[in-house]
Amino acid sequence: MLKNIKFLTLAIFLFSSCAKTANQKAMELVETYCKGNFFYPDTYRSWNFENLEAYYQPYEHTAQYHRFTVEKKRLEHKKDSLMNLMAIIRKPIYNHQIDLIDYAEGRINTIMSISKRNFTGNQEGWTMVHSYYKANDFGAVVEYRTVFVLDKNLTRVVEPEQVSILR
Repeated sequence: MLKNIKFLTLAIFLFSSCAKTANQKAMELVETYCKGNFFYPDTYRSWNFENLEAYYQPYEHTAQYHRFTVEKKRLEHKKDSLMNLMAIIRKPIYNHQIDLIDYAEGRINTIMSISKRNFTGNQEGWTMVHSYYKANDFGAVVEYRTVFVLDKNLTRVVEPEQVSILR
């Protein structure tokens, strides 16, 4: 009986220690991506990974944002046309319509800012910030800091998003 308990304890310990954390999986994916996609992969030297963070759909990628943007452009075009017409005929006869357009644009901007503030998007994946050294196009080794976007299941790097040259 005691032998069975020791065996089960050992088996549970081995299985639990073999499982990789999400951070470890992400670090491996980012390093593999860097080694496989850089022009000078032999100069790549990793030195820091920040914690994995959830990446949510931005408000600017929603259908509502797109509809509001299209409507704002339509109103701006209509306002420009009225302004041009008034400049040609040299009479301020369309001021009331222009005021209504300005009011509508203000309402749309208010609704968009409230919607953006209250927006909680769907999780689309993960991000991990990685700092590393690699050779630039001239062969000089430079320090970079990049935000890598990974898919939701942590199976691949979708894209490096923000690349900053530190020194």
